[in-house]
Amino acid sequence: MTGAEYLARFHGEDLEVAIFHPQAGAVNLYDTKRFANTKQRDLARATLTTCPVPGCRHAADHCEVHHVTAWSRDGQTNMDNLAVVCRYHNRTNDDDPDHKHRGRIEIRAGTPVWVSPRGRPAANTTHQYGAMHLLFGKQRE
Repeated sequence: MTGAEYLARFHGEDLEVAIFHPQAGAVNLYDTKRFANTKQRDLARATLTTCPVPGCRHAADHCEVHHVTAWSRDGQTNMDNLAVVCRYHNRTNDDDPDHKHRGRIEIRAGTPVWVSPRGRPAANTTHQYGAMHLLFGKQRE
């Protein structure tokens, strides 16, 4: 019996369990559909508790699930390609990495961060206590 099978069998109704790797971040919950499923949404909100754009105060519970590599550019609905982003920043994100006008969300060291048009990462320090910070004690950039 795997660990996942054990948790599902004995604690599935009581707990929602997530696994995080110190560098890769949230472990994938593969999905071939465009929209994230409930577990993926929960895991994305646990990874980062606010929109990753510096100074944005929108809590993850009020954010949209964003494909870091856009679905229209063959980005998959996997945890290593999902981030919670507020509605405004989701629409102003530079989905095309070759057109750098407003900055974009990238996954770095397992955590979504905003990267300026010049390529400089900047973390949102408004509320930095997502799972990666709590589990591994590092400010991610």
